[in-house]
Order: sequence, then structure tokens, then C-alpha cells
Amino acid sequence: MRKIRLSVFCVALLLSFIGCVMQDQSISVQNGFIYDGVKSIGNARFNFWIDIPVDWDAEDRSENGDGYFLLPGDNTVDLRVYGGHVMPENDYTTEMLQDPANHPIPFYFNDGYKGVSLTKREELYFIRTERNVHIIFYAKAQKSWLEKHESMLKTVASSLRFGRRKE
Repeated sequence: MRKIRLSVFCVALLLSFIGCVMQDQSISVQNGFIYDGVKSIGNARFNFWIDIPVDWDAEDRSENGDGYFLLPGDNTVDLRVYGGHVMPENDYTTEMLQDPANHPIPFYFNDGYKGVSLTKREELYFIRTERNVHIIFYAKAQKSWLEKHESMLKTVASSLRFGRRKE
């Protein structure tokens, strides 16, 4: 019995360090999009959280623990949230932000922090940079899907934050 308790404790401790998915039965209303119930997805490596609709799934398919693939139930859509270090040279994210062809515009997160959103072909990026770390919510889909779900994508992106499960 003692070994079982110790095993259960170790598994619980491991899950708290790796990152976790928490359910919240609150209603989120932002950017004109409403959904009942959210999951808070956490990433231990880059210390960030994002809230996604409860009917989405999140899978860590990365080799280095940098983020998640978000699965909204449509296989034609590629949604991801991930972190990365700001590099002094050859930083792809910084290069995208500096390219006016990507149409970077200010984007405000729920906590008031100013980041950037940009469009690159049929891809949307919502980027938050703090303490030499980028955290990015990425969406790639047909233009019609992106337009139809724009409000929902902005709501999810606006919940992106460092270090806190809840705002």
C-alpha cells in the first residue's frame, strides 16, 4: 500500500512539472466570441499558459517540449502554441516581425500586454515576447476558414500568458 501511495505521489509530481491541462467551467466572452468552458494548457519549458475551448484537444508532439499542437476537430487546420528563445542572429520570428510584407499589427493580450499579430499567406501568428522568449499561437488554414473563425482565434490568442494558469 505504501508503494502505491508513493507511486501515485510521484506521478502527480511529474505531471505538475511537465505541464498540464486543467478544466474550468467558466464562460469566456472576448472579441465577440463566446464559449462555455475552457482548458488551460501549460508549458513548463517556456512557462506559458493558453486557454482553449473545452472541445479541443492538445498534444505535445515536440521532441524538445516547446509547445502543443491544438486539435479543433478539423484535420485541414493546423493550430499550434509554442515557445522559443530570442536569438541574437537568425531568429525566424524576429525576421517575420520586421518584414512589412507580413502586415504586423499590434495585438493586446487579456492582461493588457502588447504583442503583435501578423499574416503570412494563409498563416496567422500571434506573438508575445518577454524576457528573451517568444510565445506564439499559430494558425494555418484556408483563407475562408481563417476568416470564419477569426473571432475565436483572437479569443484563444488573447489568453496567451507567461507563468499563470489563470489571469
